[in-house]
Amino acid sequence: MTHNRGENILSLSHAEIEAMTVDEKRRYVESILIEHPQFTELLAKIEHCRTFSKIARDPECLLAMGEAGTGKTRTIEHYMQAFPRQTTESGTMIPVLSSVVPVPASYHTLAYQLLVDLGDPVPNGSTAQKTRRLIELMKDCRVEILIVDEVNHLLDKDSGRILKTPCDWLKNLMNATNIPVVLFGTPGAGKVIEDNPQLKRRFSSRFRFEPFRFETEEQKVNFRKFLYLLEGQLPMRERSHLSSLDLSYRIHYATGGYMAYVMKLIRRATHLALDGGSERLDLDILEAAFHVIRGDSPMEEHTRKKDDHEPGHKENPFRYAVFDQDGVRRLRKNHGDEKRWTRERRLNSF
Repeated sequence: MTHNRGENILSLSHAEIEAMTVDEKRRYVESILIEHPQFTELLAKIEHCRTFSKIARDPECLLAMGEAGTGKTRTIEHYMQAFPRQTTESGTMIPVLSSVVPVPASYHTLAYQLLVDLGDPVPNGSTAQKTRRLIELMKDCRVEILIVDEVNHLLDKDSGRILKTPCDWLKNLMNATNIPVVLFGTPGAGKVIEDNPQLKRRFSSRFRFEPFRFETEEQKVNFRKFLYLLEGQLPMRERSHLSSLDLSYRIHYATGGYMAYVMKLIRRATHLALDGGSERLDLDILEAAFHVIRGDSPMEEHTRKKDDHEPGHKENPFRYAVFDQDGVRRLRKNHGDEKRWTRERRLNSF
């Protein structure tokens, strides 16, 4: 069964939901992808690098940076899906080659990793031999763009110094292949580029992943819109009103607005709802889901920090009937609260 992912709250009709088995619903939840503005902007930038480089004098390169959980890996995976490997009579075509800077990072391990990702059955030999083979294979496989994740591994973990040799090797590979390169990494990855004049010139285009914020009215609206679209993809018969002011604040508090944590929370809550036969995500389900992804029990609540974006360092905002936006006034849930608060969330949802 396939489903269209449009920006409609009724992305799944009641008939489609009824036709799905529980296992189908579980698989579907794991495949949900919301193409929010930051996501589509980066995809467009990567595609521009690939297409414009075909006519440009010099390849168009890009450095994309963001903290863990902001969606870097998911973006790479989605872009790769649009350009699958193809086996033809003339050989294997790999329009998009994706790799990761290995640990420990050196030009030896980097050359080896790229050969492995190309599918070379025997990625051995001296570094010079591996480099020549890599250049030949990239041309034979008609690689149009190279995406390398975890470029921050090119920084020495202990000293913070740049590993110059693998950086120079990567620069030479770019010169030899003349294809665009997109580098992904944490915010510290910028130092790798800034301290190398030639790489700095090539990677003048930058993109910064940011988590959703919840301070200004515009930021709140953007996050609530995302939750509205996300809820529209859930295989549930009833509305959960995730985009209400109340629940959107709780979800943001719980996840820090980090895409990976938001998706992990909502996916886990949906699985728990399916386990219990519920058709919406209420506070009890969200509370249980948060405990699961945090990996603790309610008794450990007092040991948690209050200022870290990771769920493991947050108190559970779903255990309270009232959890206000000052993070101060919190009241325990009582019998009958959920019905009253569901009514209020309905009034405050998109």
